[in-house]
Amino acid sequence: MINESRTLNRDQISALISSFIDHGSIVNLGIGMPTSISNFISPDSQIILTSENGIIGYDTIITGNVKDDDAVNAGLQHVQLSKGASILDHAESFALIRSGKIDYAILGAYEVAKDGSFSSWTRSTDLYLQLGSVGGAMDIAEHAQNLFIAMKNFTPDKKSRLVNKCMLPITGQKKTVSMVFTELGIFKPQGNAFKLLAHPIGIDPNLIKKNIPVAITWDKNITEINM
Repeated sequence: MINESRTLNRDQISALISSFIDHGSIVNLGIGMPTSISNFISPDSQIILTSENGIIGYDTIITGNVKDDDAVNAGLQHVQLSKGASILDHAESFALIRSGKIDYAILGAYEVAKDGSFSSWTRSTDLYLQLGSVGGAMDIAEHAQNLFIAMKNFTPDKKSRLVNKCMLPITGQKKTVSMVFTELGIFKPQGNAFKLLAHPIGIDPNLIKKNIPVAITWDKNITEINM
Protein backbone atom coordinates (compact mmCIF):
# COMPACT_ATOMS: atom_id res chain seq x y z
CA MET A 1 0.00 0.00 0.00
CA ILE A 2 1.12 3.56 -0.77
CA ASN A 3 1.51 5.74 2.33
CA GLU A 4 -0.95 8.55 1.59
CA SER A 5 0.74 10.84 4.11
CA ARG A 6 3.71 11.01 1.73
CA THR A 7 1.67 11.81 -1.39
CA LEU A 8 1.14 15.35 -2.67
CA ASN A 9 -1.99 17.27 -1.70
CA ARG A 10 -3.93 19.51 -4.10
CA ASP A 11 -2.03 22.67 -3.19
CA GLN A 12 1.32 20.93 -3.57
CA ILE A 13 0.31 19.62 -7.00
CA SER A 14 -0.73 23.15 -8.02
CA ALA A 15 2.51 24.65 -6.72
CA LEU A 16 4.50 21.98 -8.55
CA ILE A 17 2.74 22.72 -11.85
CA SER A 18 3.38 26.45 -11.45
CA SER A 19 7.14 25.76 -11.32
CA PHE A 20 6.97 24.22 -14.83
CA ILE A 21 5.44 27.30 -16.48
CA ASP A 22 7.95 29.55 -18.22
CA HIS A 23 8.08 33.23 -17.33
CA GLY A 24 6.12 35.45 -19.69
CA SER A 25 3.77 32.66 -20.82
CA ILE A 26 0.08 32.93 -21.64
CA VAL A 27 -1.72 30.26 -19.60
CA ASN A 28 -5.27 28.90 -19.57
CA LEU A 29 -6.50 27.29 -16.34
CA GLY A 30 -9.42 24.86 -16.55
CA ILE A 31 -12.12 23.90 -14.06
CA GLY A 32 -11.28 21.89 -10.94
CA MET A 33 -7.81 21.47 -9.49
CA PRO A 34 -6.15 23.70 -12.15
CA THR A 35 -7.93 26.84 -10.93
CA SER A 36 -5.91 26.87 -7.69
CA ILE A 37 -2.66 27.21 -9.65
CA SER A 38 -3.32 30.94 -9.89
CA ASN A 39 -2.56 31.21 -6.16
CA PHE A 40 1.01 30.00 -6.79
CA ILE A 41 1.99 32.18 -9.76
CA SER A 42 4.64 34.73 -8.81
CA PRO A 43 3.70 38.36 -9.57
CA ASP A 44 7.21 38.78 -11.01
CA SER A 45 6.82 35.96 -13.52
CA GLN A 46 4.93 38.09 -16.09
CA ILE A 47 2.65 35.11 -16.67
CA ILE A 48 -0.75 36.07 -18.08
CA LEU A 49 -3.59 33.87 -16.87
CA THR A 50 -6.66 33.50 -19.07
CA SER A 51 -10.04 31.91 -18.48
CA GLU A 52 -12.26 30.58 -21.24
CA ASN A 53 -15.25 32.56 -19.92
CA GLY A 54 -13.49 35.75 -20.99
CA ILE A 55 -10.79 37.06 -18.64
CA ILE A 56 -7.25 37.89 -19.74
CA GLY A 57 -5.12 38.79 -16.75
CA TYR A 58 -5.98 37.63 -13.24
CA ASP A 59 -4.19 36.12 -10.27
CA THR A 60 -5.27 34.86 -6.85
CA ILE A 61 -8.64 33.41 -5.91
CA ILE A 62 -10.53 35.72 -3.54
CA THR A 63 -12.07 34.04 -0.51
CA GLY A 64 -13.09 37.12 1.53
CA ASN A 65 -16.07 39.43 1.22
CA VAL A 66 -14.34 42.07 -0.95
CA LYS A 67 -14.85 40.73 -4.47
CA ASP A 68 -16.19 41.62 -7.90
CA ASP A 69 -19.12 39.40 -8.81
CA ASP A 70 -18.25 39.80 -12.50
CA ALA A 71 -14.63 38.60 -12.12
CA VAL A 72 -14.73 34.81 -11.92
CA ASN A 73 -12.54 32.05 -13.32
CA ALA A 74 -13.73 29.01 -15.28
CA GLY A 75 -14.80 27.35 -12.02
CA LEU A 76 -16.88 30.42 -11.03
CA GLN A 77 -14.48 31.31 -8.23
CA HIS A 78 -13.96 35.02 -7.63
CA VAL A 79 -10.49 36.17 -8.69
CA GLN A 80 -8.36 39.26 -8.41
CA LEU A 81 -7.90 41.00 -11.77
CA SER A 82 -4.33 41.91 -12.70
CA LYS A 83 -3.32 45.43 -13.73
CA GLY A 84 -4.31 45.89 -17.37
CA ALA A 85 -6.74 42.94 -17.39
CA SER A 86 -9.27 42.59 -20.21
CA ILE A 87 -12.81 41.21 -20.12
CA LEU A 88 -13.94 39.53 -23.35
CA ASP A 89 -17.01 37.84 -24.71
CA HIS A 90 -16.89 34.12 -25.54
CA ALA A 91 -16.23 34.69 -29.24
CA GLU A 92 -13.11 36.75 -28.55
CA SER A 93 -11.98 34.41 -25.78
CA PHE A 94 -12.13 31.39 -28.08
CA ALA A 95 -10.52 33.34 -30.90
CA LEU A 96 -7.53 33.70 -28.57
CA ILE A 97 -7.60 29.97 -27.78
CA ARG A 98 -7.90 28.94 -31.45
CA SER A 99 -5.13 31.33 -32.51
CA GLY A 100 -2.53 29.04 -30.92
CA LYS A 101 -1.27 31.79 -28.61
CA ILE A 102 -1.92 29.79 -25.41
CA ASP A 103 1.51 28.59 -24.29
CA TYR A 104 0.22 26.31 -21.52
CA ALA A 105 -3.21 24.91 -20.80
CA ILE A 106 -3.82 23.06 -17.55
CA LEU A 107 -6.96 20.93 -17.46
CA GLY A 108 -8.50 18.33 -15.20
CA ALA A 109 -9.33 14.86 -16.51
CA TYR A 110 -11.11 11.64 -15.65
CA GLU A 111 -8.62 9.48 -17.55
CA VAL A 112 -5.32 9.86 -19.40
CA ALA A 113 -4.04 7.13 -21.72
CA LYS A 114 -0.43 6.20 -22.39
CA ASP A 115 -0.75 7.50 -25.98
CA GLY A 116 -1.44 11.05 -24.72
CA SER A 117 -5.19 11.07 -25.28
CA PHE A 118 -7.45 12.04 -22.39
CA SER A 119 -11.08 12.22 -21.28
CA SER A 120 -12.43 15.27 -19.51
CA TRP A 121 -16.13 14.91 -20.36
CA THR A 122 -18.79 12.30 -20.87
CA ARG A 123 -22.47 11.70 -21.58
CA SER A 124 -24.87 10.55 -18.84
CA THR A 125 -25.22 7.16 -20.54
CA ASP A 126 -21.50 6.38 -20.24
CA LEU A 127 -19.58 4.52 -17.55
CA TYR A 128 -19.84 7.17 -14.86
CA LEU A 129 -22.81 9.36 -14.01
CA GLN A 130 -22.97 13.11 -13.37
CA LEU A 131 -19.61 13.97 -14.93
CA GLY A 132 -18.85 17.18 -16.82
CA SER A 133 -19.99 18.08 -20.31
CA VAL A 134 -17.57 18.99 -23.09
CA GLY A 135 -17.21 22.72 -22.31
CA GLY A 136 -14.26 24.45 -24.00
CA ALA A 137 -11.74 21.66 -23.47
CA MET A 138 -11.94 20.47 -27.10
CA ASP A 139 -10.65 23.79 -28.44
CA ILE A 140 -8.09 24.18 -25.68
CA ALA A 141 -6.68 20.67 -26.19
CA GLU A 142 -6.39 21.17 -29.95
CA HIS A 143 -4.63 24.52 -29.90
CA ALA A 144 -2.52 24.92 -26.71
CA GLN A 145 1.22 24.63 -27.26
CA ASN A 146 1.62 22.56 -24.08
CA LEU A 147 -1.12 20.65 -22.26
CA PHE A 148 -0.74 19.67 -18.62
CA ILE A 149 -3.28 17.52 -16.77
CA ALA A 150 -3.86 17.96 -13.03
CA MET A 151 -5.86 15.20 -11.39
CA LYS A 152 -6.02 12.62 -8.62
CA ASN A 153 -4.30 9.38 -9.59
CA PHE A 154 -7.20 7.17 -8.48
CA THR A 155 -10.99 7.23 -8.57
CA PRO A 156 -12.91 7.04 -5.25
CA ASP A 157 -13.09 3.25 -5.72
CA LYS A 158 -9.28 3.10 -6.17
CA LYS A 159 -9.17 2.57 -9.94
CA SER A 160 -6.26 4.17 -11.78
CA ARG A 161 -6.97 7.23 -13.93
CA LEU A 162 -3.76 6.48 -15.85
CA VAL A 163 -4.92 3.86 -18.33
CA ASN A 164 -3.90 1.94 -21.42
CA LYS A 165 -6.91 3.27 -23.34
CA CYS A 166 -9.56 5.79 -22.34
CA MET A 167 -12.99 4.25 -21.82
CA LEU A 168 -14.75 7.61 -21.65
CA PRO A 169 -15.16 9.90 -24.69
CA ILE A 170 -11.87 11.41 -25.88
CA THR A 171 -11.36 15.17 -25.56
CA GLY A 172 -10.08 16.38 -28.92
CA GLN A 173 -8.54 14.42 -31.75
CA LYS A 174 -4.86 15.03 -31.10
CA LYS A 175 -2.91 12.92 -28.63
CA THR A 176 -1.74 16.06 -26.94
CA VAL A 177 -1.05 15.59 -23.21
CA SER A 178 2.48 16.80 -22.40
CA MET A 179 2.60 15.84 -18.72
CA VAL A 180 0.28 14.57 -16.00
CA PHE A 181 0.59 15.82 -12.42
CA THR A 182 -0.94 13.72 -9.64
CA GLU A 183 -0.41 13.04 -5.94
CA LEU A 184 2.13 10.36 -6.99
CA GLY A 185 4.28 12.62 -9.14
CA ILE A 186 4.78 13.69 -12.74
CA PHE A 187 4.04 11.33 -15.62
CA LYS A 188 4.73 11.76 -19.34
CA PRO A 189 2.72 9.75 -21.91
CA GLN A 190 5.11 8.05 -24.32
CA GLY A 191 2.86 5.97 -26.56
CA ASN A 192 3.46 2.51 -25.12
CA ALA A 193 4.00 3.56 -21.50
CA PHE A 194 4.04 6.43 -19.02
CA LYS A 195 7.44 7.73 -18.00
CA LEU A 196 7.62 8.69 -14.34
CA LEU A 197 9.61 11.95 -14.30
CA ALA A 198 9.42 12.68 -10.57
CA HIS A 199 7.86 11.20 -7.45
CA PRO A 200 7.30 12.37 -3.84
CA ILE A 201 10.22 11.73 -1.56
CA GLY A 202 9.70 8.54 0.43
CA ILE A 203 7.58 6.75 -2.17
CA ASP A 204 9.32 3.96 -4.08
CA PRO A 205 8.72 4.11 -7.87
CA ASN A 206 8.32 0.33 -7.81
CA LEU A 207 5.36 0.74 -5.47
CA ILE A 208 3.83 3.33 -7.82
CA LYS A 209 4.30 0.89 -10.70
CA LYS A 210 2.65 -1.88 -8.69
CA ASN A 211 -0.47 0.22 -8.09
CA ILE A 212 -0.95 1.46 -11.67
CA PRO A 213 -1.98 -1.22 -14.21
CA VAL A 214 -0.10 0.46 -17.08
CA ALA A 215 3.53 0.19 -18.18
CA ILE A 216 5.61 2.68 -16.15
CA THR A 217 9.27 3.51 -16.85
CA TRP A 218 11.74 5.88 -15.18
CA ASP A 219 15.37 6.93 -15.35
CA LYS A 220 17.96 5.86 -12.82
CA ASN A 221 18.43 9.48 -11.70
CA ILE A 222 14.70 10.20 -11.30
CA THR A 223 13.84 13.40 -9.42
CA GLU A 224 12.39 13.25 -5.90
CA ILE A 225 9.79 15.87 -5.01
CA ASN A 226 10.26 17.36 -1.54
CA MET A 227 7.57 19.93 -0.77
